Amino acid sequence: MRFWISWEQPSTDASPSTYPPNEHIIGCWSTGWTDAEALILCALVDADTIADAQAAVVEEWPDVDRWRFCEDGTEWKETERFRFTDHWSRERFYRPA
Repeated sequence: MRFWISWEQPSTDASPSTYPPNEHIIGCWSTGWTDAEALILCALVDADTIADAQAAVVEEWPDVDRWRFCEDGTEWKETERFRFTDHWSRERFYRPA
């Protein structure tokens, strides 16, 4: 299953701990800042449960401050705002289930 997940990251760096990130992360984006100057990040994650999706995110961004949402991302489509810019993410998105 795929999850569309967003969180606040108390950092000025949106980069994951490893590059490319773990195989559960299909794509990730920075979407702005909170009033408290934390980054707002989101990701498309391949996982069995919400807890597994959150664990995959925490593996790459261990300083997650607050989850904003985690919802079904099965029907997620690439858009102008959320476009794959890395070869690894496009490859993961289109791999067979």
